[in-house]
Amino acid sequence: MAAIKFVDIFTYVSISILNPQIDWLGGFSSSNLYLDYSLQVFLAIGVVCISVPFGIRGIMLIFEDRLGLTENRLPAVFPHPMFFFVIFYKLITLALFNTIS
Repeated sequence: MAAIKFVDIFTYVSISILNPQIDWLGGFSSSNLYLDYSLQVFLAIGVVCISVPFGIRGIMLIFEDRLGLTENRLPAVFPHPMFFFVIFYKLITLALFNTIS
């Protein structure tokens, strides 16, 4: 979860402090940390295109009361595909929410 918070912090910093249009840091050269706006837009659109099907599938699994469970209604562990689905779902919804918005 620390990596998720690092993504949030980087998003806030890149939007507010490192943005050369705001110029909070004066003559500090931040061009190596700042992503171009068009790249950010395409990245956000790509994440949205990936997250919408995952969100729909996640909502369907929640209604079926099977999110994070195997076919036998046991909690999903490492090699099971549902384990990876839940991890990726959390990554998309928690870490990249600020980036997309």
